[in-house]
Amino acid sequence: MKSPILLLALSLSPFTAGAASAMTDSQKLDSLMVGQQRIINSVADEPLAGKNIGIEISPLRLLTFGMKDGYSLAGTVSLFSVSRSAEIAIPLFYRHVTSQNEFFYELKDDFTLLSADVQYRQFLGHTQNGFYLSAFGKLSNLNGYKSQSYTEIYQDSIAPQKISRTKFGIGMGLGYRIFSHRGLYWGAGMTVGRFLNGKSDEFRSGDAIYNDDNQLIFDVEFLKVGWAF
Repeated sequence: MKSPILLLALSLSPFTAGAASAMTDSQKLDSLMVGQQRIINSVADEPLAGKNIGIEISPLRLLTFGMKDGYSLAGTVSLFSVSRSAEIAIPLFYRHVTSQNEFFYELKDDFTLLSADVQYRQFLGHTQNGFYLSAFGKLSNLNGYKSQSYTEIYQDSIAPQKISRTKFGIGMGLGYRIFSHRGLYWGAGMTVGRFLNGKSDEFRSGDAIYNDDNQLIFDVEFLKVGWAF
């Protein structure tokens, strides 16, 4: 004769098995929903999906075009398909200075700067959006009048000497990017580094650090607007 305890266990076994099965199905459903939400969030945070190249310009620098004392232009070509958590950027910069003021005296100048960087930008998240850290190499070509002392400047008999320099430097940077799914994007960044050749203050033109006429590299861009395609 079977014991009452054994009979009770056998009678309850179908219910306990069903409860365990129901709990397992519920857990599977929850796990599936969590996975789907992760996929949705990932897709929503990948506005550059299907886009490989970007071109951006600095609208603030465009406002200086045609100004009497000189102007500057800045733009960047970006490659997005190398890695979906990184970017290779090629910033280009041009500056032309025609005159500057020295103690209320307008000094004629003819200084040009053309520079190009190659930057590898690694985003801090899993996708191409938000903050990034960068490493770069920089090539700059400078043309203008050689720096003179104040005595030489005000002595008209001493003709200024035209010189040219090509410099190469390396450094690192920090920046931030916001991309839209339609292709429009905005960015800002800062880079610091050092030129491996050349000297400081070789040219007459002022703002040595911003004209790359310095051993230190320091560049800041507050606003660049671009389009990815």
